[in-house]
Amino acid sequence: MGVSLNSLMTEAQRKYTDLELDLADGTAARLRNLLLLEDGERKAAQELVAALDGSGDEDEQLRCIRDLLIAVADRPDAVREEIAGWPAVALVLIIERYLEDTQAGEASRSSS
Repeated sequence: MGVSLNSLMTEAQRKYTDLELDLADGTAARLRNLLLLEDGERKAAQELVAALDGSGDEDEQLRCIRDLLIAVADRPDAVREEIAGWPAVALVLIIERYLEDTQAGEASRSSS
């Protein structure tokens, strides 16, 4: 029995989950897993993750968090607008949640 790209992608989407972000307007945006991004998008996002770890400057870290959230969003304009007024603590919490929830092998969160 062979393996198809379709079955591999289904398995990948189960294994490499996204994080859903509920927006103030009642809609949602997905913060996509880095491994499921196209090559250019993934490289840019990985550079932002590395910059988060490498910068001791709080303002620079917050800029990197905002840029990363926008870069991985399936609806970047909606996420940009949503997080524009968020306090620093909310940005730190959402990026921690995103990085934790999208690690390889994490199971999808169930709504039940």
